[in-house]
Amino acid sequence: MEQATPNAAHPVAPRWPRLRRELLIILFLAAFALAVTWPVVTKMATEIVGGTGDSHLFYWNYWWFNHALFELKQSPFFCPLQLYPYGADLAFHTLCPFNCLLALPFQKLFGIPFAYNLVILFSLIAAAYTAHRLTHYLTGDRVASVAAGIMFGFSPYMLMRATGHINLIGAWPLPLVVMFTLRAFKTSKYRWAAFAGLFAGLQLWISMYYALFAAILFIFLWINATLFERRTLRNLLWCPCMAAASALVAASPILFVMTRSILKSGAFFAPPSRMSFTCGVDLLGFVLPNQFNTLFGKLTNPVYARLYGRQMEGLAFAGIACLVFAAIAIHGERNHTTRLLGVLAIVFGVLALGDKLHVADHDSYALFGRAVAIPLPAALLKPVPVLNMLRVASRFVLLFQLALACLAALGVARLLKRSEGSRRKMLIVFLPACLLLDLSCVPYCSLPPPRERLHRILGTIPGEFSIMDIPFGVGDSVRYYGPFAEDNRLWLAAQVVHRKPVIGTFASRVDPTILEELRASPLIEGIVQAQGARMTQETLDRLTPEVVGAELQRYKLKVIIAHRWSLNPCNTGQLAYLFKHIGFKLLYTDEQLAVIETPLGPSLEEFVAKPGEATRE
Repeated sequence: MEQATPNAAHPVAPRWPRLRRELLIILFLAAFALAVTWPVVTKMATEIVGGTGDSHLFYWNYWWFNHALFELKQSPFFCPLQLYPYGADLAFHTLCPFNCLLALPFQKLFGIPFAYNLVILFSLIAAAYTAHRLTHYLTGDRVASVAAGIMFGFSPYMLMRATGHINLIGAWPLPLVVMFTLRAFKTSKYRWAAFAGLFAGLQLWISMYYALFAAILFIFLWINATLFERRTLRNLLWCPCMAAASALVAASPILFVMTRSILKSGAFFAPPSRMSFTCGVDLLGFVLPNQFNTLFGKLTNPVYARLYGRQMEGLAFAGIACLVFAAIAIHGERNHTTRLLGVLAIVFGVLALGDKLHVADHDSYALFGRAVAIPLPAALLKPVPVLNMLRVASRFVLLFQLALACLAALGVARLLKRSEGSRRKMLIVFLPACLLLDLSCVPYCSLPPPRERLHRILGTIPGEFSIMDIPFGVGDSVRYYGPFAEDNRLWLAAQVVHRKPVIGTFASRVDPTILEELRASPLIEGIVQAQGARMTQETLDRLTPEVVGAELQRYKLKVIIAHRWSLNPCNTGQLAYLFKHIGFKLLYTDEQLAVIETPLGPSLEEFVAKPGEATRE
């Protein structure tokens, strides 16, 4: 792909002045990150960004990675403390090993919350910086490239995902994959292809979804070079081979773990084709500003709440400034670069819509008296192996945002070229301020991590025993058993405090053989039925004292925590009846939870708080 400016506009600066300039850019982006996420920097060690939902899952990740390496001295890709006593395979779990490794020293020095928040800030800043490097390669204009980096790294998509989906803000290798791929096809130097593959492989250490995105971007650029840039056959063949070899080397540890998991369980973490590329962006999501935006959030939050239940999957808005500058580039720059970027933005924007059109949360429309759905191109990708692992089509918004940010860089560069003197200086000064107002979500949401007194008490009780949280459910997006709810992530984070084995899990691709083992357990099946108010007399008859004793020994189950706020009265009544029938003892109860003790081992009554004493801080 041709650059927007001739090579003469890219003089090579001396090394040290260039490094100082890049360092200043990084410091500027860091300052922008602190401003756009205020007041996170003031709560680095006490609260975590988001603080709900998937935030708890990634919070657990950091604890488990450190616990596995330095305390258990084992691989972090298998957790014996989840799905006890079978253990949980984490090969396809969103463990984000790169983030966990990056967090380790800060976690040991300052605690998990500080490391958690620092990794989020790093991911945003790194994505902005690598997007700056890509767009500087395209434009040669440093101001335009920094602005484009901000539009990508701190886009509404990234800021929203940072409140829960930490793996989905680790996108900083993608701009480097694009930049090195462009250089490889332009210069026929294979080292650039090797660098492209290196960062594509590194992307798998952060996000499996974005590793697929890196491959998709490379294929698009290879097709572009083949059809429109008339590169040599040697270049077109050897560059992909070099990139693929480099990517395989970089990703080989993760690929080894995934392959071993597939061979061991015989199951592949891919949903059925009917479940792939669903949950696309609503068409209105491209024009509705972020519901937490400082300027427009009060206006758009009720709309998002009514149409999408505040789900972040409905957001595809790129920011007003990004849209304006991209339009300027498309209108004023009629060259191969803008055409390619425009095509990429359209392709990925359409893919982000999913397998059928959604408008104002409606996916079917009246036609000749019948409800008809409008299929979209993503429907053709549903049966494609590997690609269907992407599952949620709305994540293509990231690639749409990257293409749009590159177009915006061309638009800013065009405006700066047409401006002179004081007008140019004013544009340079006001551009960051406009972007800050356009993108900021101040005050950025954060909450303290779970620190229930009950969990700390359980952690001090000697002996090896397991804990079950009710409602009990295990599963993933492919297979599940029991009510697999949002609350499972909060109970997962509680393990950071009590450190005891738990029978359930939220943290893995669930091995189907383990699910069958759980279903075959009379005790666990009885609890699952009771929490769903489906318990039968036949179930009770199966739970003889001998069967219950054997099951308790098998699972070493000593404590059951029933979260009453997640159960309706009918479910609570059936559970109470079941536990009384099989001889379990109530140790503590309040309006939030009930702590039940099984007959396994000595009583824990002396450890657990008595009724009336607070279990929460």
